[in-house]
Amino acid sequence: MKVHFKKSITFKIFAVTSILLLVATALVYATIYFILPGYYTNYKKQEINGNITELVKKLNNYDSISLRDALLSYTKNYNILFYIADENDSFVTKYDDINRVLLFSNQKSVFSTVYNTNGLNTNEVTTSLTISTSDSESKFNYQLAKPIKIKDDPSTYYLHAYASLQPVSEVSLVMFRLIPFILIAIFIISLAGAIVYARLIAKPLLNLNRAAREMAKMNLDARCNPLGSDELGELGHSLNTMAASLQNSMDSLKESNRKLELDIEKEREFERQRRDFMASVSHELKTPLTIIKGQLEGMIRGIGVYKDREKYLRRSYSVTEEMEGLVKEVLDISKMEASNFKLDIQRISLSDTVFLCLAKHRDITVRRNLKITEDIGEGIMINADRKLIIKALLNVINNAVNHSPEGEAVMVKLTQKDGLAYLEVENSGAHINEEDLPRIFEAFYTVDKSRSKNAGSNGLGLYIVKRILDMHSASYKIANTVSGVRFSAELAACGK
Repeated sequence: MKVHFKKSITFKIFAVTSILLLVATALVYATIYFILPGYYTNYKKQEINGNITELVKKLNNYDSISLRDALLSYTKNYNILFYIADENDSFVTKYDDINRVLLFSNQKSVFSTVYNTNGLNTNEVTTSLTISTSDSESKFNYQLAKPIKIKDDPSTYYLHAYASLQPVSEVSLVMFRLIPFILIAIFIISLAGAIVYARLIAKPLLNLNRAAREMAKMNLDARCNPLGSDELGELGHSLNTMAASLQNSMDSLKESNRKLELDIEKEREFERQRRDFMASVSHELKTPLTIIKGQLEGMIRGIGVYKDREKYLRRSYSVTEEMEGLVKEVLDISKMEASNFKLDIQRISLSDTVFLCLAKHRDITVRRNLKITEDIGEGIMINADRKLIIKALLNVINNAVNHSPEGEAVMVKLTQKDGLAYLEVENSGAHINEEDLPRIFEAFYTVDKSRSKNAGSNGLGLYIVKRILDMHSASYKIANTVSGVRFSAELAACGK
């Protein structure tokens, strides 16, 4: 756990920030301690020098009384002591009970500044000193002299100024003694600042790291939040955008895979149906061929009933016609299922097409005493392959006619509503078992298990209808009604 913490970004930011803050504050304190006293001393010297120069210019040619009063006022305000020496390098200093008072000497017309002389109460002290216009200084004091003129006195005097720099040295000493406390304060402040800074910086980084790890696990719903407007915020926005894009790509890929799986499954189902279809075709052809072979062999050998060659030749011919019809339908189905097959789409009148298909069944309906009821809307147009639509309608009507008992009715209705053409073909007197309805459109599936010639079905009629309507994107179904069986279909209409 400790090793992991030392490797974490939070610890690294904390350590670096702490060191930087400690070094920075130590440098600042060292700079203040070592450089500030010297800088402040030079600054005070320049300031005093400038002020005394301005003062001398102002006090030149003052009388002795005015000069004394002005120097006393300046001393009180700026804590600078003065004395005046003559050209002979001598001055007279008098002390009173208050000490720091500027006194006047009648003997030599000289002003002098009184210092605190640690109890020295001499009334008058005369001494000699060397006067120079250059500055003189000691470690804690600063002294300079400037020439000055006194009114009505031709002599030249020098105004000596004396300033103490002791407060600056005392500040340095105090700072030196406070170093341990300052270091402790610096350490605490640096530590607290480093903790706050580390959390502020590390928190969004840890948030980004958490989100990135989730995204690496393909959890693309993970997001970086909250987000700011800085570079880390922009990085978080970029990660969120990338995750959303990846999520969309993954969703698209999953959808494509799903469709591909469906296509593969459809292809497998189609291949299975093709195999079943070919097996059924083989079976359907095998039965009539066996019948024809048996009849021909019987006629050749003159066995029993087959001696009536004329009768069984007609029967053989009838079987070959059925086989021909089956082969034609198989060829039509193969052609429609070919990959290069294309619909010949054109605008046709569905109304006229239905009338045409009903007319072709007129004779058989009369022969079987079937009643045809027509309710055909006029001018209903669709875009479709005319030949295939005719074939589908013929198969539907033929299926209804062939499976209606004699004397029943076949009702055909065609209407248009909301851009759709609705076709209904219902034959009365018929019924389909519910378990047979889901398979009614399968190839070679017949409700009439006996497949009698009266039924006239080989099991491909409705399968062909299904293929044709699927290619035209039409919906269709067969259902039982109260009176019989109804076929219904919906096709897209294109006006009248």
